Amino acid sequence: MHALVVGGTGMLREATLALTRSFTTVSVVARRADAMPGRPAGINPVPVDYHDTGALAQALRRAIGQHGP
Repeated sequence: MHALVVGGTGMLREATLALTRSFTTVSVVARRADAMPGRPAGINPVPVDYHDTGALAQALRRAIGQHGP
């Protein structure tokens, strides 16, 4: 199973980590791929500026294609 979190490296970091216990993969939209140092297995960084809606849509399609809906 696949979960998606937007901004999961800041205030939602603990929620993101909790999701790794229930989901095989947790894709995390963040500005930088290295925004979550020491991330556990199952975290898929999705580096993209979510204000760029075209880039965000493309990144989400890619994550869904790789890890499922």
